[in-house]
Amino acid sequence: MKPFKVNADYEVELFHQKLAPPAINQSIEFLLFFLESRPLFSVKKYSAEYLHYVEKLTVCLPKIVNNGTYENYWGSLKNIEIEKWWNSKLPSTQLIIQKKWCTETVVIKNEDDLTKINTNKDLLLKD
Repeated sequence: MKPFKVNADYEVELFHQKLAPPAINQSIEFLLFFLESRPLFSVKKYSAEYLHYVEKLTVCLPKIVNNGTYENYWGSLKNIEIEKWWNSKLPSTQLIIQKKWCTETVVIKNEDDLTKINTNKDLLLKD
């Protein structure tokens, strides 16, 4: 059984082809101990005391693997173009505009599109 790697930096890698600092993934990878029974792929060192604490709570002693192959937990990064489409805010925003679910939603593609914005209201901008 392949271990899971918690890739909390999934969108950074998907959209910008960069890895976030290891602390990003390591700060939340412990959640996998409570969500999955598969081993965790990690280079972070967990104390035996902590692992036994997790075992008491989950009835499963976590296993940690630090070499070999693994499977990403958050997103596979195997079919980049499809994953970019599914994780992009643009398709859902275009659907909102098409269905007129929010008549004030605007996609800004260039400087001229800024004239479409009502600046007298609160705005939410997304990259």
